[in-house]
Amino acid sequence: MEIKKKLPDVKPVELSEQNQKALTAYNLMKGELDWGYVEAVLEYLSVDNFEVVIDQILEIISYQKSISNV
Repeated sequence: MEIKKKLPDVKPVELSEQNQKALTAYNLMKGELDWGYVEAVLEYLSVDNFEVVIDQILEIISYQKSISNV
């Protein structure tokens, strides 16, 4: 509630379905790309194009590392 008062015109980011699935997969794998689980997780999420979603997960990981200076 407090955030809405300070930034009334700010709206949540709307992600594409593929982006949502990439982020969900990333979270299900505890913030890592676990090659032992990635296929099962992507199948569970009904991902059609594994390559694209894996690339998106790698981008999320790269971004997380860049903001945490790791």
